[in-house]
Amino acid sequence: MLGQNHPVKHRYQCNVNWGQRHRERHRERHRDRERERQRDTERERDREIQRHREREGTHQQKFPQLWEAALIIVQLHFSWISLLHVNTLSSGAAATTRDLCKVQPQDSGASAGGRDRERLSVSARPQLTCPRRAVPELHTCCVQEQRGVPREHK
Repeated sequence: MLGQNHPVKHRYQCNVNWGQRHRERHRERHRDRERERQRDTERERDREIQRHREREGTHQQKFPQLWEAALIIVQLHFSWISLLHVNTLSSGAAATTRDLCKVQPQDSGASAGGRDRERLSVSARPQLTCPRRAVPELHTCCVQEQRGVPREHK
């Protein structure tokens, strides 16, 4: 039997410990390198963001009227799109297509019951009907005809 202080067993034990220490040191170095890389990338990203902000600031300082004009153009663009959307899909189209579309309240022969009152309040709103097609939601035909583009109904 090999005793506690036998040189072969001691050497084997030292080698095992050396391997564990070596692996742990290697892992620690690897972790340290990874942390350092992450810090570097974060610093670089922060620098890039700072440069971008500085560039934006200089553009806005150099050309303030240009920035204001661009903002106004964007706002007008979206308001014009929303106006077109409202005019073609809602009862606001009556103002632009008055000669081609008629605003007519929808009649419903309802009595004075509770449900009938609700139905009356909903259906008494003026709804658009095209003279050629009685679909109140689709009024692109009349709008296109106003622009000079005749369109056939299907």
